[in-house]
Amino acid sequence: MNIVLKALIVFTLFTKIVFAIEPIVTADADKRSVYSGESVNITLTVTANKDAKLDFTHLEDINGVKIVGRKSILSYDTVENGDKTEDIIEKGVVYTIKPKKDLKIPPFIIKVNDKEYKSEPIKISIIKDTKKEPPVKKVKKRDFIFKMVTNKKSVYEKEPFIVSVILKEPVEFASPRIKLEEPKFKNCKVTKLRIMPQNNHESEYITIIERYLVTPKKEGVISVEPITAEINMELTPQVESMFGFFGTQSQIKRIKSNPLKIAVSAKPTKAEIVGDYTINYHINKTKTAPNKQIVYRYKIQGEGDLSTFNEQDIKIDGVTIFPKDAKVNVEVKNGKVLSSYSKEYVFISDRDFTIPSIDIVAFSPKKRKLYRLSTKPIRITISSKKAAITSLLQNNSNSVAPKENLNKKVIEKSTAPTTQKSVVKNSDIVETILDTNYYKQKLKELNNPYKSIGMLILGILLGVILTILMPKLIALIRTKDEKSELYGSYHEALNILYPHITESSDIEEMVKQLYEVTNGNREIKIDNKKLDKMVAKVIKSQNAL
Repeated sequence: MNIVLKALIVFTLFTKIVFAIEPIVTADADKRSVYSGESVNITLTVTANKDAKLDFTHLEDINGVKIVGRKSILSYDTVENGDKTEDIIEKGVVYTIKPKKDLKIPPFIIKVNDKEYKSEPIKISIIKDTKKEPPVKKVKKRDFIFKMVTNKKSVYEKEPFIVSVILKEPVEFASPRIKLEEPKFKNCKVTKLRIMPQNNHESEYITIIERYLVTPKKEGVISVEPITAEINMELTPQVESMFGFFGTQSQIKRIKSNPLKIAVSAKPTKAEIVGDYTINYHINKTKTAPNKQIVYRYKIQGEGDLSTFNEQDIKIDGVTIFPKDAKVNVEVKNGKVLSSYSKEYVFISDRDFTIPSIDIVAFSPKKRKLYRLSTKPIRITISSKKAAITSLLQNNSNSVAPKENLNKKVIEKSTAPTTQKSVVKNSDIVETILDTNYYKQKLKELNNPYKSIGMLILGILLGVILTILMPKLIALIRTKDEKSELYGSYHEALNILYPHITESSDIEEMVKQLYEVTNGNREIKIDNKKLDKMVAKVIKSQNAL
C-alpha cells in the first residue's frame, strides 16, 4: 500500500510540475506500523517556483508527540513547461518522532505566496503483539560510537586481513557531512574498499562502515594509531522567517577511535605466495608450422592476495617469447579475500621446443604448511618446411581426379592448374609442376576448328599463372629488402632486438612492427636504415660486454 501511495504521489508531483508548476506539498512516513517507542521519520516537502515565497510553521510536536530530531532539505531543479523552462525549488524537513500509541497526523499546511497548500494525512499504527515487541530501553542520551575492528589479530607475512572503520550515528542527527580519517598502516599494501552505510532501526543508529584490505610486506607488529571522525551536527533552527527554517546552526563534533595492533609472523623463506590456491593452464595447439603463434595461458586463483606475487618470466633458448601483462583481480566476498592471477605468453619458433612447467611454492596459513602449484611441461612440435610442402602436395593430389597419361606416365594436376609456385596461407610455399607438354599433346588431338578454343585455354592459363606469380615476385623483392649484413631476415632482427625492448621506446616500437610483419602483416613498411642502426647499436653493446 505504501509503495502504491508513494508512486501516486511521485506521479502527481511530476505531472503538476511539468504542466502547471503548481506548488505541491507532500508528507510521508518511512514506516506506517511500528512498536511502541520506535522511531518514525516524517518527511514534509514543498515544491514550487524558485521565486515563490514559502512559509513554514515551526513545530515542537506532531499531534501531541514530541519531535526528537529534525533535518532540513533543500534542492533546486529545472523543468520544461511548454516552450519554456522553469526553475523550481524543493524545501522541507525530516521530523523524527517516537509514538507510543496509534497516531493520526492531520494534513500539514504550508503557505506558498500567502496561499495555503495541504499535504495528505498520515496514520501510524502501533503493533500490539507484546510477544514480538522488543523492550524499550530508556536511554537518557545516545552518543556516537566510533571504532576500528579487524577480522584477524595475527597473520603471516603476505596474508591479507580486513580492517573496518565503524561509525554509529544516532538516527536523530543523521548528519550528511561526516569526515573519517583514514588509518595508516606501515610496511603494508593497502586497498580501500567500498563504503557500506547501514540503517539499523532496532538500535536506532545509522552505521557507516569503511573497509580496508591490508597485506603486510614483512614480519613484525602493525600498530595503527587512533583516527578521528569529524561530524557536522545541525541544531534546531532559531529563525522563523521565509528562509529561517532552513538556516540552521551547526557545530563540529570530533571523536577518536580505538588503536589496533596486529602481529605479523614471518612466512617460510621458500614461499612465493601465501594463501590457498589452485592452478590451471591452457594452450591453443602443440603442433604448428614454423614461426606461427602458440598462445599459452595459466591462471592461479583462490583465497589470499595475489597482487604482491612477482612471477619470473619464461625463457627458452632459440624461441621468441612475448609475455603479456598479468591480470590480477582481488575481491572480498563473505568476509574472505579472493584473488586470481592470469598470465599469457605468445611463443614463436622455427624448431621444436618445450614449454617448461610452472612451479610455485605456496604457504597455507590455514594448514600451516608449504605446498606446490605446478603445471606439466608441454612439448611443442614444429613441422619442417619440407614436411609441410609434402603434406600439402599429397592433399592437393588426393583431392583431384587423375588425367589421361599421354606419355605413359601419370602426372597429377589440380582441376585449375596454376603456377610453378603458389602462395599458401601464412606464406608457406608449395611448389607444383606445370607440364606444358600435356596441353600441347592434347591440342594435337583436337581438330582444326577447335584450335582457337585450345589457344583460348592456354591464354587463360598463362593469365592465371602471371596473376599468381606476381605476389611471389613482390615477396621475393621484399625478402631482398629484409636482408642485411647484420641480420638475415626480419625474424632474425626481431630475435636480436627483443631482449632490449625495455631499453628504448624506439626499440619497443620497432619490435612491434617486426612482430606484425613476420606474422604476415604486409601493410607495415619497415624503415630498414633505422632498423640497421638499432641492430648495429645492440650488437656493439653486446660485444662491449
